Amino acid sequence: MVYDSILREKKKKLHDQIAAAIEEVYSEDLGNHYGILAEHYLAAENFEKASEVLSLAGKRAARKGSLSEAIIHAKRNITALERLPWTDHVEERLIDARTFLGLYYSQINYHVEAYRAVEPVVELAEKRKKLKQLSVIYTITGSYHSFVSEDFECGLRDLKSAIDLSETAQAFAPYVQANFWLGASFYQLACDFENGLNHFQKALQLAVAVNSLWSMSTIKSNLSALLYFRGALSAGLEMSAEAMRLAEESGDIFSKAQSYVSHGCCLYGRGMLKEATVNLSKGTEFGSRGGYFIWNAIAHYHLAEICHLKGEFQEAVCHYEEAMRFIKRTQGWPSWLILWKTALALSNIMNGGQAVDLESLCRNAMKIKQKSAEGWIRRYLGEIFLNIDGYHFPEAQHWIEEAMEADQRNGMKWHLARDIAVYAELFKRKGDAFKAKEQLGRAIDLYKECGADGWVMMAEEELASLS
Repeated sequence: MVYDSILREKKKKLHDQIAAAIEEVYSEDLGNHYGILAEHYLAAENFEKASEVLSLAGKRAARKGSLSEAIIHAKRNITALERLPWTDHVEERLIDARTFLGLYYSQINYHVEAYRAVEPVVELAEKRKKLKQLSVIYTITGSYHSFVSEDFECGLRDLKSAIDLSETAQAFAPYVQANFWLGASFYQLACDFENGLNHFQKALQLAVAVNSLWSMSTIKSNLSALLYFRGALSAGLEMSAEAMRLAEESGDIFSKAQSYVSHGCCLYGRGMLKEATVNLSKGTEFGSRGGYFIWNAIAHYHLAEICHLKGEFQEAVCHYEEAMRFIKRTQGWPSWLILWKTALALSNIMNGGQAVDLESLCRNAMKIKQKSAEGWIRRYLGEIFLNIDGYHFPEAQHWIEEAMEADQRNGMKWHLARDIAVYAELFKRKGDAFKAKEQLGRAIDLYKECGADGWVMMAEEELASLS
């Protein structure tokens, strides 16, 4: 036992000496050796030095956009700090370490993990009036409330507080993050496109100022989604193409996953289905390599929509199921999960299945909290009643009209065009060709306003078949 203890102490001393030698030899290029340096300090049980190195390693990885690597370093940093005797200095560093871990998690849409990372130090940060750290913490709690619990009021409150605190502390990175997530909250949850655009642009201006390629790409990917929802597809497609170019230049896998998926979504919105499929599929490859579940979920959802549109209903079912599998792993976006379950039910019906619990689907539609999805899910329900057995036209009309009203109210122009096209299909099924053509004409006009050229062609072909 004594011999083992002596040997262990010798090994610790040796690792400490190796670490010191690495710092001396590679003093001018130490950043490229942080990983091995931290390993030696941890093996030496020099947790003070290990924490310092791991903190630097995490920040360096994050600047490069290597967020998965940054998370690993941040978690190990917390472990090292928790092995040190508790002092005011260690407490402050632990607040910093947990704040950075939460930040890294939130940037890849792991909002539950981000919330859990910062929750133990919220009161400590408030007690010490750590304004910069609190601005990040409130960004994380605000994002959690917005995208996990979907408590929009709490999310908005925390995100606005984060912006105020970051301005007071003159903290650049927290200000960018708070504006980014507030922009996402505004357009996804409230369909307030103007405020969403304003906050995204503030975040983008600062990312451009420091020439952070992966940050610029990430913001532009999300901006393109806002423009797509709004019905400005030409601008959205241009923005997503620029996001893709920046992602390729940065070499960062996270921004690549986002940009290819967002570009695929915009191509789908334009009705360019073949090109959309290529980009969405490439996005899933990057997303799978990095573990970016939400972007894989979004990609598979849109692949399912394309398959459904082409009449490939079994393939659509598979993609919807994949989308739901990925979104469940995020533990967030409950409204999207409800929406996609309803879309899956529609594809199952079109694939020959009739065993659908209509009452349950209608009840779940009332649980949707995201305004952007209010009309969307009602259109799905309208299509389900339209296709289930031929005896539910009144219910189909009710849900389609509700979808149109919701999308009109929320400014979802492209979705409104989709609603009206389904409305035309209802009149066609009822044998009223005049009203069917009238509604298709309305849909075509809206598609043209949105820049959805492929959808215009599909609707015009359908109109010609009625003449």
